[in-house]
Amino acid sequence: MIWRGSFAAVLLVGVLAGEARAQTAAAAKVEGGHPAQLKDLVKAGGSASARGEWDQAVQDFRAALKIAPDDVRLRDKLRRALERRAQAREALATRPPPRPSGMSDGAREEGLAPILEDLRWQTRLKREALEARAESEAVRPNADEKKLAKLRRDAAGLKAEEDHLAAAIADAQKKEAASKAEDEKAFGGVHRLGLGHGAP
Repeated sequence: MIWRGSFAAVLLVGVLAGEARAQTAAAAKVEGGHPAQLKDLVKAGGSASARGEWDQAVQDFRAALKIAPDDVRLRDKLRRALERRAQAREALATRPPPRPSGMSDGAREEGLAPILEDLRWQTRLKREALEARAESEAVRPNADEKKLAKLRRDAAGLKAEEDHLAAAIADAQKKEAASKAEDEKAFGGVHRLGLGHGAP
């Protein structure tokens, strides 16, 4: 029994030493490749993460992984950045969309098109959150394929909804422009007759 336990311990140490050598060899291969570029990308990704700039962090970590695809810690950094990006998108989708530049805080266009634009904005953010969660799951060592498939399916459903909303917005804008043109035509004639400003 003692001999078997000692043999198991020796075997475990050998396996761990082999894994450590493989990681060292992979690191040496990377170091021989683009060490400065890799270091810069990891540093930039860390800085972007600290500032909460998740799109930039994801971009930097993804570029770094192309240089060192076997780096487990780097893969984990990318996964965390993707999860934080998803959380940021979900939080943003619960708020009203930003008003277009030049509009005061209280001003808001009337009609169906602005309402549909708000819905499309929220739908886009929800889709991007699902896509980030899917990417996060995909970079896990043992990705849950069922979960990944569902996230991708749900994201595709939201993309279809976005496209439908885009078409509805274009249609609403066209109708509103036609209605406005009709109003201007009708009221323009009234003004030309002198009836629009309380004529005697």
